[in-house]
Amino acid sequence: MKVNNRTVKTPWQEIDPGTDSVSIDGNQVMSVGRKRLTVLLNKPAGYITAMFDDRGRPTVGDIVKERFSTELFHVGRLDKDTEGLLLMTNDGQLAQDIAHPSSSVEKTYLVEVRGVLEDREIRSLSEGVVLRDGFRTSPARARIVEQKEGISVVEIVIREGHKRQVREMIVSLGRRVIRLTRTAIGRVTIELVPNPGDIKELTEEEIALLKKKKGTL
Repeated sequence: MKVNNRTVKTPWQEIDPGTDSVSIDGNQVMSVGRKRLTVLLNKPAGYITAMFDDRGRPTVGDIVKERFSTELFHVGRLDKDTEGLLLMTNDGQLAQDIAHPSSSVEKTYLVEVRGVLEDREIRSLSEGVVLRDGFRTSPARARIVEQKEGISVVEIVIREGHKRQVREMIVSLGRRVIRLTRTAIGRVTIELVPNPGDIKELTEEEIALLKKKKGTL
């Protein structure tokens, strides 16, 4: 990240949105005098987390550009088949606060899993598991919400952002994910944008809720 064309290597950097220019990976995300804008999108399954795609696949950028002319970038990623909450902003500092590996912001997921999960599997998710790439997850909160017709619905709350982490956590149990939805970021929940494709500009009060924890892991 660069602030006023100066490379910043520390995870925390205070900026003034009225005077500072911010760029990430060479892409300007906030210019001098630009209004800060943060929106919450309920990403539909089948859309990739990108502002455009040279292969013509549907992107979250396609949805956002229908409503907002301001240039935005996505904060973190959801894979193509995952749906639910995704932040879009032009506020580089907020993006750092939410997405940086040192962030303790909680993300909540609802996972539909094939089969009936056992208590020992839930304990494994809660204590941490080793993924296929060798990454060991930190302790999480996991609980069974519902079991029906050979399907377990599980809520998982994590603070990390390892690639495809929640899917891979389920795979580590020898299970298969049927559907995966991110339902909360901090205390901002999917009720604000209940339907796939819904999008909402967040107020300052709602942005503050992004950083608040729901509980203790």
